[in-house]
Amino acid sequence: MSRINLNIAFFVGSDLTSHLILNKAVKSLIKARHKPYIFFIPQNPNPNTLPELKELFFYERQFLNDYVYPFLDKRNRTSKSAQLFTMRQLKEVYGDKLHVQILENINDAEFLKFLQRNKITAGVSIRCYQKFSQEIIDHFNNKHHIPHQSFFVNLHPGLLPEYRGVTTYCRAMQNQEKYAGFTLHFINQYLDAGAVISKDLQPLDYSLSVVENMCIHVDSAIELLLSAIQKLS
Repeated sequence: MSRINLNIAFFVGSDLTSHLILNKAVKSLIKARHKPYIFFIPQNPNPNTLPELKELFFYERQFLNDYVYPFLDKRNRTSKSAQLFTMRQLKEVYGDKLHVQILENINDAEFLKFLQRNKITAGVSIRCYQKFSQEIIDHFNNKHHIPHQSFFVNLHPGLLPEYRGVTTYCRAMQNQEKYAGFTLHFINQYLDAGAVISKDLQPLDYSLSVVENMCIHVDSAIELLLSAIQKLS
């Protein structure tokens, strides 16, 4: 069976590792003639965050968007040979080969119409901070879609089922685990509970921070994602 080209929605959080994964995956997906529809989901800092996690969240989720991206965009120079791009640069470099948008509410009725209108029947969540409604889940799992063009998966930064939820790498290091990694699984109405497609264990380095450990595992996460998309399509 020949491979099918897909319109793929990516729901991406504001954290560093998600942006690294997306940036590196986009080039391969476009080369394979898929069209990524990238939806960045902003998250405001939680004032009730535990003090010991505030520094982690700053470097993981705020520093990139509040400081790095504005600095790079202000220079107003985009090199197509660069390895990584800001949101604005993604639009400039790839043009109509992808769609980039900041999305405040993933469950808005108008957004569901947008998915339907553009025939976006495959979806990937990469640390999206909002819970998908049943209507969005049903859209991607619709049995009336053309076979091999419809799936809805989540790339979770933790080994399931042991490490569901948030701050998984932090908890794994607190528990003195030898390994951590990413898990790719189908999305259903329950948090991190859909059937597991694949996962990859990588050694934890306790001479490095939580964020650094996650970043050095990015390439293995990309392999999980690209391999699954190739097989599912």
